[in-house]
Amino acid sequence: MIHVAVSAAKHPRRRGLRRRSKRALRVAAALAAQHGSAITALHAETLDVPPYFTHHQLREVERNRAQVRREAQRYLEQYVGAAAPSAAAALVDGPAVETILAAAARHDLLVLAPMDDAGRAGGG
Repeated sequence: MIHVAVSAAKHPRRRGLRRRSKRALRVAAALAAQHGSAITALHAETLDVPPYFTHHQLREVERNRAQVRREAQRYLEQYVGAAAPSAAAALVDGPAVETILAAAARHDLLVLAPMDDAGRAGGG
């Protein structure tokens, strides 16, 4: 199976997945077709809540997060489907580096979308 890390942005809908992510998906699709492999496009995100939030604020953040994650998953599926129709899309909780390393341990190949100097996916 080929894994594609499509973005390290906090949220795919807010930041947008850039043209380099699309290129990475197209390259992965071509490699997968050549080798009869499956593709999973991976997007990792974390929820950073300030330590001073009250329990009430944390509950509100979690309630809103469920809806936002559903929307983000739908967006990711549409985005991935447009660039690589045979690919599955996975929105994963966790820091990008750790999530990608865990995926690397389970798969034969990772195709990563390049990061810019500020650590953002897609490079602009």
